[in-house]
Amino acid sequence: MKIQFAKPEDFEEIRDLLKSANLPFEDVENGTGPFLLARNQEKLIGCIGLQICGEDALLRSLAVSESDRNQGLGKTLLQEILEYASRLRLYNIYLLTSTAENFFRKYGFANADRTKAPDAIRETSEFSSLCPASAIFMSKRL
Repeated sequence: MKIQFAKPEDFEEIRDLLKSANLPFEDVENGTGPFLLARNQEKLIGCIGLQICGEDALLRSLAVSESDRNQGLGKTLLQEILEYASRLRLYNIYLLTSTAENFFRKYGFANADRTKAPDAIRETSEFSSLCPASAIFMSKRL
């Protein structure tokens, strides 16, 4: 397995993986920030994105192909993107989830008040329109 940053030609595959995982995919090519990809041979098996908003970031689009789940790949991708965020000296990482609250809690994320999200996070398309209002808002301080 190989983990690398996405290139422009990877976004069609990323969209397909996100669609298969029922995650928002509409804005992944619009400068949302870096994506890390996991590939087995040449097949895309996982991805995660980081939308940088000043000193904070919105973690987004953690997806693993159905046949590759429950093998620790989600954890690996999350750890890699958090290390990258630390190298960038970001302060807080936020995310929205409808299904993975317990997963993220294991890695130090805590529920947060959605109404108190920083303006830059609130202005992202994922926060403002793509994720349902019922999604759980979480944060982690780096």
